[in-house]
Amino acid sequence: MFKRIFTAVLALLMIFSVLSACGEQADGAADETTEITESQTTVEETTTEPPEYIPPEDSDWGGAELTVAAEFYGKGNNWVAMDYCELYSEEEDGDPLNDAIYFRLRAVEEELNLKISLYPLTNILTELTKTVSAGEDVIDFGMATVAYISPIMNKGLVIDLKTLPYIDFSHSWWDQNLISELEILGKLRAATGDISLYNDYAAITYFFNKHLHESLGLENLYDLVRSGGWTLPKAIEMSEAAAMDLNGNGEPDIEDSFGMLLEPSTLRYTFFSSGVRFTKIDSDGVPQLCVNQDLASRVVDTLVPFMKDKRVNILSSNYGGYSNTYTDLMLPMFQDNRALFYNNQMLVALNLRNMEADFGIVPPPKLDEAQAEYLSPVNDWWSTLVVVPKTNTQPEMTGQAIEAMGFYGQQIVRPAFIDTTVKTKALRDEDSSEMMELIFKNRVYDAATIFDFGGLRSIDDPLMSRGEGSFASSYAKIETRAQKAIDKLIGELSDM
Repeated sequence: MFKRIFTAVLALLMIFSVLSACGEQADGAADETTEITESQTTVEETTTEPPEYIPPEDSDWGGAELTVAAEFYGKGNNWVAMDYCELYSEEEDGDPLNDAIYFRLRAVEEELNLKISLYPLTNILTELTKTVSAGEDVIDFGMATVAYISPIMNKGLVIDLKTLPYIDFSHSWWDQNLISELEILGKLRAATGDISLYNDYAAITYFFNKHLHESLGLENLYDLVRSGGWTLPKAIEMSEAAAMDLNGNGEPDIEDSFGMLLEPSTLRYTFFSSGVRFTKIDSDGVPQLCVNQDLASRVVDTLVPFMKDKRVNILSSNYGGYSNTYTDLMLPMFQDNRALFYNNQMLVALNLRNMEADFGIVPPPKLDEAQAEYLSPVNDWWSTLVVVPKTNTQPEMTGQAIEAMGFYGQQIVRPAFIDTTVKTKALRDEDSSEMMELIFKNRVYDAATIFDFGGLRSIDDPLMSRGEGSFASSYAKIETRAQKAIDKLIGELSDM
């Protein structure tokens, strides 16, 4: 049954892709069909033999209902990414990403002979607090934003996922980097991987405007990444080359050209992409503070003066008066070829689908060439983790469904997201597709910001205001609070 279902789902995706390509050709992209067809052939060859997933023999649930909880906002949001519910789609509508979510859902339902229903929400912490506290078995499993994980765990609302049958966290569709940060005191109360589309959304990246990049005669960014030469100093150098006073008034304003569009959190993200860690989990499953202050200071002293340079950058906190500075100011500037880089998370790519000029995607730069690999942090307010409420009364069915959702997410949803992101009106950017896989492979997490020990998630605020040479003093003011927060968390979880 498994191979029949998987082949059928894959065939549906291939048929839709071909139809979509034909429709785009009719609009004038005459050469795109051949490129996409070749890509489809490659995808089919590499995905029709899934090596790890074998459905359990007792995987027939007789049409029983499974209720999943996920954020659902409906259509028409500032961020196109919010138009999609990551676990559920009611029907096909011709959109590749929506249809991949739909096909994944149908594949799991048919594979396990169950019916999945959606419990839509906008704040899982509120819903779990209400339902679990009342002893109501309403949600079988749900997706929780990383920023909500600490109170969800502290309140004892969810179970240890390792107690669920049928889930094997060694499989490739589970994110081991995150699991190692959340296995506290030997228990894993939340996990993520290819079950979560929003976790792909949350990966921090550097978008670059290809038109502006080429007009400036800058080095090939993809080749720089591959050679190990894509570094923070190189990003600063390129950004400074892109800064131009287009209206000739001698003052930087939103009519000019800039090197980078960024936000205060860019500093925190750059800590992680440069190899700085705030905590490590010891052999007993306890977070330990481990900050390399010399390395962190190098990041601050290199990046903060650059971020504060209004001639070169647009820093979101410097511009008020917009309902959403990122979509109302920054995106139009980037689309209008007046910004070289846009440092944000992967979900921005869906808003760039109608951009006239081409854009590319590369990982956050290394601090220097001596750094071993590129590292990609995630946005804590977008990344989602699977959790199972303590009131769940269907652990076997839930375990099977979660494992199947993860597998089919790897095989169906992520490829559709990558394809939707990098396939523009004119071309398929295989280089950016390669970069996306690199970003997803090297995501980094830190328990310090997941649990916000001592307010470490907001450490960029005082560092930005105090500037160079400020890391040691700023961290010293947080360190004691952070250790107390760790001790409090361990004390609370030890009693559960």
